[in-house]
Amino acid sequence: MKFEDKIKRIDEISEILDEGNVSLDEMTKLYEEGLSLASDCRKYLEKAELKIIDITNKFAETEDEN
Repeated sequence: MKFEDKIKRIDEISEILDEGNVSLDEMTKLYEEGLSLASDCRKYLEKAELKIIDITNKFAETEDEN
């Protein structure tokens, strides 16, 4: 599942939980799914941040050489 799809699903889960029209068992399952998706998104963002830092550092090194 793509990052954007995970964010969309988290929003859907949030809306369902806010409405409160599901059983406690279903709420628990949705909450668990939401936390798992949020964890995946956090990891993805952390990797993206590291990649951006790496690219920035490489660019700075290239600029320093010139």
